[in-house]
Amino acid sequence: MSMQAGTIRWYALERVLAALAAAICLVVTAIIWASVSQQQEMWPLPAMYFVEVAAASLLGLWGIYRRDARGALLAWAAAGALFGFTILGALSVGFFYLPVAGLLGLAALWQDRQSLRRLPLHLGLALLALVAQAVLMLSLIRWLYPGTSF
Repeated sequence: MSMQAGTIRWYALERVLAALAAAICLVVTAIIWASVSQQQEMWPLPAMYFVEVAAASLLGLWGIYRRDARGALLAWAAAGALFGFTILGALSVGFFYLPVAGLLGLAALWQDRQSLRRLPLHLGLALLALVAQAVLMLSLIRWLYPGTSF
């Protein structure tokens, strides 16, 4: 399908997926924040996690919108970090962020569709971000709540 000047503007699928991921993330975070804050103290945890997740989804969106090599790296790193949060938070709120991580991961994958030779590097970066997110979360818990056992 070709586009003519002055007709319908087509948006790239990866941009739509990334924007949807960021929108879902912000809505889910606001809802969970409102619910959890009525039951427990929010600062420093879980508020730091919620701020980080929202920032990661927005950084991933920005990376997709950049449409360059650095933007792709940023999107993959954000998707990996969100998957890390989803996995470690699976017993509490992580499950609600699975669509966010999935959509951002799909957006990053779709953006790489023309150059699949970069895919191993990008998947490795996502895995590294996932591990870094897990280490960060566990380190914060250990540091802020020293009596906690895993």
